[in-house]
Amino acid sequence: MGGADCELVGGGWLAQPVNAWSSLAYLAAAGFVASRRRDAFAVLGAIALVLVGVGSFAYHGPQPG
Repeated sequence: MGGADCELVGGGWLAQPVNAWSSLAYLAAAGFVASRRRDAFAVLGAIALVLVGVGSFAYHGPQPG
C-alpha cells in the first residue's frame, strides 16, 4: 500500500510522515467550514473533510491492513 505516492515509504509508525501530517490539514479545513456556516450543506461538507483527513492520515501514516 502506498507504493505509488510522492513520498518514499519508510519503516516507522508513519510510513509517509510528511504526507500523513499534511493530511490533517483537511481537519483544519473542516473546522474552518464549520465555523463559517451552520447549514446542512456546510455540515455535510465538514463531515466529509473530516473523513477524508482521517482516511488520508491512516493511508499515509500507519497504513492499516
